[in-house]
Amino acid sequence: MTASERTEEPELLAQWLGLLRRRRAWAFSVFAVVLAVAVVVLVVARPVYIAEARLRLGEPPPMSGVSPNAGILSFFQLGGDAFSNDLELFGSRTLAEDVVMELALTVQLDAPRGVYRDHVLGSLSTSRETSRETFRVRWSEPTRVTIDRVAPSDSALGTFDTFTPVRLGGVSVAFRPQAADGPDVVEIRTRPFGEAVRATSGTLSLTRPRREANVLEVSFSNQDPGLAEAVVESAVARFLSMRSELLERESAETVDSLRTVAEATRAELGAAEAAVETMQRESGLVAPDAQSDALIERYEGVMGQLEATRAELAALDQQLDRVSTTTSRIEAWTTLVAHPRFLANQTMGEILGRLTDLQARSTELSARRASGSRDLLTLEQQIQELDGSLRTIATEFRAALAGQVVNLTERVSTMDATLARLPAQVIELGRLQRTARLLSELLLITEQRLRQEEIRQALTFSNVQVIDAPAVQYRPIWPRPKVGLVVGVILALASALMSVVVVERADAAVRTESDVGRTGAAPVVALLISEKGVVRATQGDLAALRHTLAPDGGGVLASVSGGDDAELVVQAFVSSGIDMPLCGAVIDSFGSAVEAVQGGRPVVLVARVGRTRRADIARAVRNIEAAGGSIRGTLIVAGSVGEAKALWA
Repeated sequence: MTASERTEEPELLAQWLGLLRRRRAWAFSVFAVVLAVAVVVLVVARPVYIAEARLRLGEPPPMSGVSPNAGILSFFQLGGDAFSNDLELFGSRTLAEDVVMELALTVQLDAPRGVYRDHVLGSLSTSRETSRETFRVRWSEPTRVTIDRVAPSDSALGTFDTFTPVRLGGVSVAFRPQAADGPDVVEIRTRPFGEAVRATSGTLSLTRPRREANVLEVSFSNQDPGLAEAVVESAVARFLSMRSELLERESAETVDSLRTVAEATRAELGAAEAAVETMQRESGLVAPDAQSDALIERYEGVMGQLEATRAELAALDQQLDRVSTTTSRIEAWTTLVAHPRFLANQTMGEILGRLTDLQARSTELSARRASGSRDLLTLEQQIQELDGSLRTIATEFRAALAGQVVNLTERVSTMDATLARLPAQVIELGRLQRTARLLSELLLITEQRLRQEEIRQALTFSNVQVIDAPAVQYRPIWPRPKVGLVVGVILALASALMSVVVVERADAAVRTESDVGRTGAAPVVALLISEKGVVRATQGDLAALRHTLAPDGGGVLASVSGGDDAELVVQAFVSSGIDMPLCGAVIDSFGSAVEAVQGGRPVVLVARVGRTRRADIARAVRNIEAAGGSIRGTLIVAGSVGEAKALWA
């Protein structure tokens, strides 16, 4: 902090203290008035009661399955925050309207302190078509009331028995008999339904004590404690009812939708499964991959068997051609029997063995006997029979091989056609199975979601708990004497300070030496104190004034605000024993002053603290300078020592 700043702080404090000293009477008056008003308000104010209730809103059941909030989109909370949704429901216009209708909040009772609605009203109901009217109710007898309309026009409605409903401004009212200590006259005011709804919505307070806790506090304040508690109780009941209805309707609509989707999916799945069954029955495809592999394997086997049979048939034809061209039957048939099929045939081996033995015996006999012998003929006949048997066997075997080739060729053709149709059938079967599988999964998810929604429908209505039932606090929230008195004192102090500042800013009179400097006048050269008819001035001030007016007394004393200010200066010189002729001039009568200041005569302005205005001093300066005079200084007249001290503050 610099030295200049340390110097400015005491000066500022001194200025404020001087201001408070000058305006202490005004400040005290404002403080007293404001504090008195606060005390009166605390004394005459009617007590205001507050009713509170606390609810715990549980987390809603999870929305899994085919939910609009499921999946990655749940990150964005498209369904909103559940607690915020409940708050909006609590603050809805529908809830406020229901509360107003139930408790007839379009009616306001103006009765003596301590008299509430249930003391004088037997029944009360309202409609939505209410008007702004005021009625005066007077008990002419304990069981009869006389009702007059006061506003918007004066009119007498008549006299009615108690407990008899009377229509007043759209409201049906029945009055109770007058109690022993009950009031004689009360006033009933009705207001439009919309205005009552708006006022109720604004007064019904909803707060969340902790952000991390799903707890809601509901409160309502009113001068009638029973009405305050009834409003909170009605609001909580309507909230629970509306929430249950909305969630029940939402869950019911969701359940119905899911059931419709499940039934449609079930029908589509049945059709898809029937199509798969028909396709499998017609194509014979049950396991396409395994069946395709088996079919290809069989096809390869049949093709191999066909090629082997064809090769075997070709080899057999070659052997038969050799048999038909050779001359040696033993050699021919030996070569034929060497064929793999015949080689493995025991019968062929036995026949070939017998044929070889007969041929050897025939050769042996032909060397010893004549060609026409009977034994040779018998052997030749046996050899021909065996040769015929071999030929028959070979021919039949060849025919069997040819038939086998034809059969295998037909099988290959059939399998070629089957393989040609197989890709399309596999694709079609896969498509049908995929459709059935997707429908089956969708049906499973839908039924799972349906069960979840049914469980959610059962759980949703039990996740709201009333922690604190609606109840009125044990004491009114207003007025609070201690708190109100402290607030009143603070307001009174603030008002007093503000009034001091405002009055000071509005005051145009000279109060300090700086006020004179701001008017453009010459600096203050002397100070007089005129207190209780006694004029005092120091010798130094009078000497400075005499020097300013010139030794020959040719100067002019000009009283800015008129009056006897200049004469007071003369009295000060006389009482001090200083003889100096002075010429007094009054600025308000400027005609004489113009003549006095002509020729450049020195002028000293005389101003009185608290009476001379700064604007008058500035005007005097302009007029004197315009007349040719020269202002040498300013003389200040103070009404007391305090004003003199405050002048230099």
